[in-house]
Amino acid sequence: MLRFLIFAMLLFVNLEAKIPKDTLIIAVENEIARINPAYSEDHDAVINLVFSGLTRFDENMSLKPDLAKSWDVSKDGLVYDIFLRDDVLWHDGVKFSADDVKFSIEAFKNPKNNSSVYVNFEDIKSVEILNPSHVKITLFKPYPAFLDALSIGMLPKHLLENENLNTSSFNQNPIGT
Repeated sequence: MLRFLIFAMLLFVNLEAKIPKDTLIIAVENEIARINPAYSEDHDAVINLVFSGLTRFDENMSLKPDLAKSWDVSKDGLVYDIFLRDDVLWHDGVKFSADDVKFSIEAFKNPKNNSSVYVNFEDIKSVEILNPSHVKITLFKPYPAFLDALSIGMLPKHLLENENLNTSSFNQNPIGT
C-alpha cells in the first residue's frame, strides 16, 4: 500500500511539472460543439478569446471600439456608419475588411443558419460596403442596444462564404481576429 501511495504521489508531481508555463487552461462544463460567434450559447469566454467584435466592453462595462475604430449614428437611430481599423488580420494572415462585416451580419440574420444571435440582427434593413474600411448599416427601426450587439465576433468571409455555417469544419477549427 505504501508503495502505491508513493507511486501515486510521484506520478502527480511529475504530471504537474510537465505543464508549460505559457499554457492557458480554460474549464468549461461541457464540450464545445461549435466555436463560432453565430452559435455563442454559453461559451462566450472561449469565443471571445478567438473572435473580436466591432465593439467591446472595457473593465468598467463601457462600450469601446474594437475592430471598428469609430462610428456615427444618425439622429433618428436608423443609420450606423462604421469605420474599421486598417491594421487587423485574421489569424491566417488575410486582411479583415468591410466584406467580413457584411458577411457576418447577413449570416447572423439569416434564419436558415439558426443563429442564437438572430434576434439582435433581424431588424437590419441593409448593410452597404462604402469602401474596404467603411460600412453603412441601416435598421428598419431604432434599436438602442445595436452597438452592444456589434460586440459579437465577426466571421471570415473568405473561409465561410461557400460553407454551411451549421456544419462547417470551421466550427471546430476556427480562424479569428
